[in-house]
Amino acid sequence: MRKIISPDFFTFTKIIKKMGIREELKKLAKSATNIKAPEGKMTVEERDIAFLKIKEDAINEMEIDGIMIFIENIASAEAEVYKFIADISGKNKEELSDPIIFMESIQAIFEDEALKSFFKLALK
Repeated sequence: MRKIISPDFFTFTKIIKKMGIREELKKLAKSATNIKAPEGKMTVEERDIAFLKIKEDAINEMEIDGIMIFIENIASAEAEVYKFIADISGKNKEELSDPIIFMESIQAIFEDEALKSFFKLALK
């Protein structure tokens, strides 16, 4: 798996647009960022720790849901998705026809820190 570079973001956003899932992903991201601090009797430190845990859980859930939304809509941009994943993973379409390799490649792309940073900045 090669490192994701800036031109990959353009390709990825074109895929998202073609899939028609932009608004769905946006809602998902907003729900994960509208987290309230826990209430109740606790110290400031305990509240901070609890808030960070809640936020981490929400972000993890958002990532899983985002991947599922992407997977559910692959058919609407199948050729572009295969080309994108093949380019980043270094695997050909035949190798990517193995469902395990395909899913591992998608997961690796979504877990890439550059892609995560791109989404964080885009949502600000």
